[in-house]
Amino acid sequence: MESDSEIVVKEVFDAQRDALGLSLEAGESGLLRVVADAEVQRPGLALAGFLDYFSSRNIQILGRTELAFMATLDEPLRTVRWRAYLERRPAALVVCRSLRLDAALLAIADGAEAVMTAHILYP
Repeated sequence: MESDSEIVVKEVFDAQRDALGLSLEAGESGLLRVVADAEVQRPGLALAGFLDYFSSRNIQILGRTELAFMATLDEPLRTVRWRAYLERRPAALVVCRSLRLDAALLAIADGAEAVMTAHILYP
């Protein structure tokens, strides 16, 4: 790690699993990625295809808005957008509100070693 502000995703996951109700949904092989920026990021513009200012240093939060937007896209475009987003190697993704993820997304996340967790704070 380069600075005191960096932390390994597995450390965050293990420390917050019980308190936040986290479960590992995909990307176990990415647990050694580093979170180097304490600010979380909502990836709406990245999912829309604008990746110019995307930062892989943050934990990404996927909520109802992001998943509803992705559901409006036809399957081929949705797959292209998920792949482009996950190829940027976000440190980790947290899915809020116990939202259901489709199997295709989980497979893409596993292939990209993208850590996806879900939390159940807002059932």
